[in-house]
Amino acid sequence: MEMTDRTEEAWSDVATSLTSFRDWTARIHRSANGERLEASGPLACAALGICGELGELLEPDADELVEAGDVLSYVFLAAGLLMLDVGDWLPEDFLDTPQACAEKYCTGAIAPRCDILHGATIHALRFAELAKKQVFQGRPILPDAAAWRLRSIVQAVAGFMGTAGYSMRQILLANTLKLESRYPEAARAS
Repeated sequence: MEMTDRTEEAWSDVATSLTSFRDWTARIHRSANGERLEASGPLACAALGICGELGELLEPDADELVEAGDVLSYVFLAAGLLMLDVGDWLPEDFLDTPQACAEKYCTGAIAPRCDILHGATIHALRFAELAKKQVFQGRPILPDAAAWRLRSIVQAVAGFMGTAGYSMRQILLANTLKLESRYPEAARAS
């Protein structure tokens, strides 16, 4: 950032008012728009969920079936909140064919399995950036940008799990059963 006389003056004012991290935190909180934060809570939760669950999926001792389902549940939560059409994100016949997912979405099969999720992690972080800009700056998320990021995550997870022999149907079923056992009242309401 280039310092002009004006920014130097503003910098000086800010610098003298910031005496601790506590002061800085208070200043940041004042700049956040409470109404926008509250309205965007579910989207922020979905973006954080995608990132966190991808991290868990990458853990060496992860229950891959459970964690992959968690990633996908947050991706589809975000897609629903943004009213995105997810119908063409994976061919329908890929629901039951893990090998097809692995072959289509795992280019460079020589790489270790974790490398497959590297791209998904980048897309998750970039989607989180889109959500952050909407939540904190009020910038609307462009549907095409969000769809591309989220679809790329789904395809990477499908390929990653396909290399382990899991179909998308198995992942979605395992996640549904886990969520219904954890939240039985929500399952009964649907």
